[in-house]
Amino acid sequence: MSSNSNSVYKYLGNTEKDGIIACGYITNPSNNTQVEVKNPYYSCFIVLKGKGEYSDEFGRKYKLSPGKLVQRLPGIRHSIVINSNIQWKEYFISFGSSTYYALLSMGLLDPNFPVLDCVISEDTQNEFDELLSLLEHAENHMLFFISQQMQNCILKLLSNTQITTRQKRIISKAKDLLGSNLNVNYTERDIADILGVGYENFRKTFRKDVGISPMVYRNQQRMYAAKTMLLSELTTAEIGERLGYTDAFTFSKQFKKHCGVSPSVFKKENIKQVF
Repeated sequence: MSSNSNSVYKYLGNTEKDGIIACGYITNPSNNTQVEVKNPYYSCFIVLKGKGEYSDEFGRKYKLSPGKLVQRLPGIRHSIVINSNIQWKEYFISFGSSTYYALLSMGLLDPNFPVLDCVISEDTQNEFDELLSLLEHAENHMLFFISQQMQNCILKLLSNTQITTRQKRIISKAKDLLGSNLNVNYTERDIADILGVGYENFRKTFRKDVGISPMVYRNQQRMYAAKTMLLSELTTAEIGERLGYTDAFTFSKQFKKHCGVSPSVFKKENIKQVF
């Protein structure tokens, strides 16, 4: 099977990381295995044909098939393997990392579900084609407007994802609790009591569904919030206090362990892109 791509890449500004605006179709890519890769920007693709497998940064594996929506988050390692024996087709949308962090800070994107099921209707397919055509013929002054349309398209897709089982509803509520009041040091038993479920059952169910313990998940939420706060005028000590750490040193140590760089380095690398 031959590789084919009908896609368009354009840029707002001079950097790929923050300025990319791209979308289009990819059929039977020549590189069907990507191991431990990191995108500098946000990208989302929807499987239209074919089968494959996605592995996240924690080694959790997700089967890919038509209707699967995959979020490739900026700076997060992941792997994708496509079955080369059958035809593959995807539609993707990409935009800059600062746009991603802005949507994340507003609660519009959830980084904890890298692979989801979504419904692709005829209207959705038409919207894909329209976005591709708009971007292909767009002059520079139209790129910001098209970027907004792309964001709306992704948000609509995410709002139609199918997470319907009772277990996932309980886990979803747990995630809401673990992602709020980040200055409070909840225990796993506290969350189970609030949800009205048994502690052992909650702990095992959460780990089985999410792949990590509730406390590791909460620490991830603190780090996601920290990244957003570091783009503000708050000091490292103030951020640490707001996230429930006893001092700036403990916060900085946890941030570097999770993100690979210190808070000051992260801020220096990203603050110019936002402002």
